[in-house]
Amino acid sequence: DKKEAAKRLKLGLSSLYRKIEELKIEL
Repeated sequence: DKKEAAKRLKLGLSSLYRKIEELKIEL
């Protein structure tokens, strides 16, 4: 299902952004 894939992609991106933000804070 395309909608499900898009939803998973969004979740992956948001979690990735969160990790990047955490790394920025550590730096």
